[in-house]
Amino acid sequence: MKHKNLGACEDKVLSILALNKLGSEQRKTLNRVRKKLNRAKQCERITREEVFEIVRELAEALVESDGSME
Repeated sequence: MKHKNLGACEDKVLSILALNKLGSEQRKTLNRVRKKLNRAKQCERITREEVFEIVRELAEALVESDGSME
């Protein structure tokens, strides 16, 4: 199953990582999520649950940032 929105999500994570306003833990978490997004994009048999897990992790990282990234 292809998920074109995963590519858009990865692009957004990359733009957030380009900012210098991140703490080291936030940066580490977002890098981990970016790698998972990249693997998910390439996977032919990714399940909806796996996609939801990646999105949940991304959302948690963004919430932890307290909105101070952009």
